[in-house]
Amino acid sequence: MAKRKLYIHVGPHKTGSSTIQRGLVLNRNALQIKGFDYPDVAFSFNGQHGLVRDLKGNLDPKVGGLNDLVQYARASNNHMILSSETFDAINSATPLHRLKRAFADLFTIRIIAYLRPQEELLQSLWKTKTQFINLRNNFNEWIPWALKENKFLKYDEWLSVFEQVFGKANLHIKIYDPSTDDLLFQLLKICSISDFSEFKAQDRANISYSGLSFELARKLLEHPFAEHLRNAKDLGSLKTENVLAIITDFLRSERLDTTQSLYSADNLKRVRQHFKPHNQKTARRYFDRAQLFENPQRLKPSRGKLTDQLSPDQILRLCGVLIEMEQARARQEPSKV
Repeated sequence: MAKRKLYIHVGPHKTGSSTIQRGLVLNRNALQIKGFDYPDVAFSFNGQHGLVRDLKGNLDPKVGGLNDLVQYARASNNHMILSSETFDAINSATPLHRLKRAFADLFTIRIIAYLRPQEELLQSLWKTKTQFINLRNNFNEWIPWALKENKFLKYDEWLSVFEQVFGKANLHIKIYDPSTDDLLFQLLKICSISDFSEFKAQDRANISYSGLSFELARKLLEHPFAEHLRNAKDLGSLKTENVLAIITDFLRSERLDTTQSLYSADNLKRVRQHFKPHNQKTARRYFDRAQLFENPQRLKPSRGKLTDQLSPDQILRLCGVLIEMEQARARQEPSKV
């Protein structure tokens, strides 16, 4: 009897994983009709992140892990799809061998990964950390740490770990296109699903704000006056998301240039040179071509400090708009008893 298929989407971060996962959750019933499970086991934030925590030795019993997924699989006759961008934190074969052994008598395992130009991914990653975990580091000062910390960005080395365990033939490596609207269906085609008439399309999960919006928000939120605003009774929590939305509307109304990246010219050149040999190896190994990305240098370096293009008058008016909008929003929020 032929084994079932287990497709594991491994991300990495900032390649549309949230959109894919939300789409998989939205279409669980349609997937089951097609003979596929997207389990709610080892499951949090729309993906099987508990599995990766377990593989890294940090099992959360409340969420579940590898053994729970094996038990789920044995009780089903379907193929299975798993997804977690946190697989990008795995850079050795040992946990992947454990994963393979656990499913050895049930599935043939296929790995799905998306690659994005590192310069774009790093900028997007900094934005996410600034927005959701209140990172206050200047982007260009953060880059050296990020290059050292995010080992998966050396794609040839990261993918070689999966190839060592699962074999090159079982790796499906795709180039991520941030402008596409059918990330979910692209992934499902890899799983040999072609009829999407019963599937619902999933909107993109994250809103994209410009580098200038983020740099202004970072500077405003790290200023001592921001703490005063947070403590004021007539203002809300001054959430980064709200500040970004207000700033973005203001920049649009002022017709300021939001196309520049966060990179200094020197840092952008440094990042490109850092990853060039790794991308060349990845291109030859998995795409049989010389260049990994068709248009790898889409970002423009900033011309000096991004915020210098605002006049003092514009900065004052922006602060006024921010306070006014926050006051209005705070008045609309239900009071906390």
